[in-house]
Amino acid sequence: MDLKQKSKAELLAYVIKLRKRISRLDKKIRENVQPEKVFQNPMELTRLMLEFANDAIYVTQDGFLKFVNSKFAKITGYLPEEALKIPAINFIHPEDRSVIEERYLMRMRGEEVPNLYPHRILCKQCDMKWIEVSSVIITWEGRPAQLSFMRDITERKAAEDALKQSEQLRADIINFLPDPTFAIDRQGRITAWNRAMEELTGILSKKMIGKSNYEYGLALHGERKPILIDKVIQPSAAVAERYPSFNP
Repeated sequence: MDLKQKSKAELLAYVIKLRKRISRLDKKIRENVQPEKVFQNPMELTRLMLEFANDAIYVTQDGFLKFVNSKFAKITGYLPEEALKIPAINFIHPEDRSVIEERYLMRMRGEEVPNLYPHRILCKQCDMKWIEVSSVIITWEGRPAQLSFMRDITERKAAEDALKQSEQLRADIINFLPDPTFAIDRQGRITAWNRAMEELTGILSKKMIGKSNYEYGLALHGERKPILIDKVIQPSAAVAERYPSFNP
């Protein structure tokens, strides 16, 4: 997290979030280990923090996993002792392996790579999951290694894909309507511009999708002004004055 780019409100929310996570971790520690033993042993404290973290955590070195926490085992279905015997690349979906391996090598060479990125993994029961990973270079037993934080985003990815399919279906339906038709979102951005609109205005869909600021008014009337659709989305006084007889 780049604290320099966060507002005061965002920083406060981040601090509150950290306090809650520390409180949850402290509760788990107290439930499982006597506190006096933990704080007398920094290594034990570190182990517990890694073990009870909300994210899956693992260390990669020389092509193998050198450490995995319990959350990693929960996501992948592999026991820690099983995971450490499997080449790290085998966990990656075959279609994503070349990209992930290249990023790993680039990071180990000290080159800049995306800090957070999604990809697919293969789990023990042969099912595929989407994960989001953030990695950094550390020293593990005196040598460079990669420390990664992994989160299961399979459900989120499925929801995003379903939304994209729904939007594509809607766009396809609008596109094949015989009448000139377009659609905008609540921010006034054009989300659909069918073939009949292209023929009517002479403007291709690819040049209109995503545009706002009454671009459709410019295309239809030669000036940027609200039209009837704007009274439905934004029933402001300015729009109402143009269409006094229409009440959505």
